[in-house]
Amino acid sequence: MRNKVTYMVTLLLLGAFSVLALLAPQVADRWYDGQTLGLLSYEKMEFEPCEITPYHSFPDQMNALAGQVTEGVAPYAVQLREREDALDDEEMVQIANEELEKLYQAEILPRKITIEKLAYRYFYQLYAMPVQTGDAVLQNVCYWTLIADIDGGSIALTLDSTYHKIYGFNMAVTTPLEKVTPSIEPWLEKQKKDDFCSMAQAWCRYWELADADISERYSNDNVASTDIVYGGISGEYRVVFSDGSSFSILNRLENPMMYYAKKGNWTFQTGMGTLLMVM
Repeated sequence: MRNKVTYMVTLLLLGAFSVLALLAPQVADRWYDGQTLGLLSYEKMEFEPCEITPYHSFPDQMNALAGQVTEGVAPYAVQLREREDALDDEEMVQIANEELEKLYQAEILPRKITIEKLAYRYFYQLYAMPVQTGDAVLQNVCYWTLIADIDGGSIALTLDSTYHKIYGFNMAVTTPLEKVTPSIEPWLEKQKKDDFCSMAQAWCRYWELADADISERYSNDNVASTDIVYGGISGEYRVVFSDGSSFSILNRLENPMMYYAKKGNWTFQTGMGTLLMVM
């Protein structure tokens, strides 16, 4: 009899514990909800995702390009299709004109130039094959080549797609001599006097290359790079960064009016040599 009672008590205890095990979590949740209902369970914080870019600034990007040139790598451009959210022509013209105004204020341009409408626009990415495995490679260096008419001529320029800086340009002017000589003659005389040295310095200021220096006129095979060309002058200077990497600034002024008083047609090319070569 006693064994039977013990057996029954054991079964009742097991049943009670089973029911308690099933109901305890629900009871605990209801109690916790009752204690915390209406209370703030999170804190609102300002969050701004980081924008991951290969280079922290335009000077860093220029330094990377200079590193490739110094290693003996010849970058090449590959034309790409623009993204759907790319700048439209109107926005592109506005940005280009703002940068052209800066070039004029820096005395890189001989006169004010305004683009009213683009004739063509092409989008490129710059590539370079490393000399050795493990060497740094160019990362997402993209730019537009813009071709447009300007007052009295045309211009082709390269505009960086990330930082909206102009690398260089080719300009052809057909305006009659008597209309432009008074405004650009001081500029022409200055270029003739210092062989484009001040222009190379102006480019560095425009590119914000604070830690770069202008070397002496660049020469190849003992031939000075500032030479007399067809009715004009050509000068090349090297921009040297603190790490020793460098690139050239090309300047070429052909058939300027200082030499041909009866002719008004002339061309002017200036800017980063690496990009001018692939335009």
